[in-house]
Amino acid sequence: MTAWQRILHLSWINGNNRSYLLKTRLKQKPIAPASTMRIPVAILMIVLLWTSQAAAGGFSIQQASIRANGLMGAFTAFGNHVSTIYYNPAGLATVENIQFSTGSSLILPETTFHNLTPRAPLGQVTQRNNDLFVAPHLFGSYRVEEGLTVGIGFYRPFGFRTTWPGNWVGRNSSVEAELSTYFVNPAIGYTLPDFGIGRIHVGVGLQVAVTGNFRYQAAVTTFTPEGTFNLDTRMQEVSFGFNAGLIYSPVEIIALGFAYRSPVEVEFKGDADFVDLPVGFPPTASVSTRIKFPASWTGAVNLRLHPRWRAEIDVVWWRWSSY
Repeated sequence: MTAWQRILHLSWINGNNRSYLLKTRLKQKPIAPASTMRIPVAILMIVLLWTSQAAAGGFSIQQASIRANGLMGAFTAFGNHVSTIYYNPAGLATVENIQFSTGSSLILPETTFHNLTPRAPLGQVTQRNNDLFVAPHLFGSYRVEEGLTVGIGFYRPFGFRTTWPGNWVGRNSSVEAELSTYFVNPAIGYTLPDFGIGRIHVGVGLQVAVTGNFRYQAAVTTFTPEGTFNLDTRMQEVSFGFNAGLIYSPVEIIALGFAYRSPVEVEFKGDADFVDLPVGFPPTASVSTRIKFPASWTGAVNLRLHPRWRAEIDVVWWRWSSY
């Protein structure tokens, strides 16, 4: 099975900021089966990125702002934009005045399945339907005083949508599946007093899972004729987690960043429907399940190569083993 996705980022930001945009196309990769622009008061930024699907990312959505998208998500040690609420709340300490940013990423994944099972002709190719997946974001911040800024964000950190033809060889595993979650993230950033060892910014935020749903459909191929299993659930109550971070600049040209996002466990409840199954199977049943969205750690180094140029590398570790 191979996969890649097109991501169209649409964002609107305010303020007299500078944005560095990068357009790139990466080669298609196999996965396991199953410059400078000055912005006036407001401008619409459209960035079209072609990226490969990375299995390590699971179903996390990292496209949370136009500024970070333009930097390919390497934003943990810099964070001079209100969307740092998502990437590293410590960056809020450097955000001035009142800032507001909103936008959306339109994700169009593509997957091709090459059959190696005895249930269909060897090498048979199945193309997954191209499902549009929208990931909106909204951020706002207010500087209380020098070195102290508060803010709030709204975004979609986890989700996916897949639809396969109803007659494909893997229909007993999945025909349609969709997971959607929306978080609210109030945060605060603070610059510590000068201890003579460089600048230290710290930040902390509250992750609040406010709404979401999980839908799933698969064929029941055990019987002839085949039946269908449908699952439709919604998030039952608000769930909580936190994110925290630090940015340390020992000298003017170097910044070290660290950010942590805690796991958030969410309960989904709803109905399961059984269609066209033999007598004896209930037509419907109430179901409940819990999904634990994993924790993540990010470490980053940012270097100022020139007064107008910076380079940053971020390393992200997701604890998917907890899911």
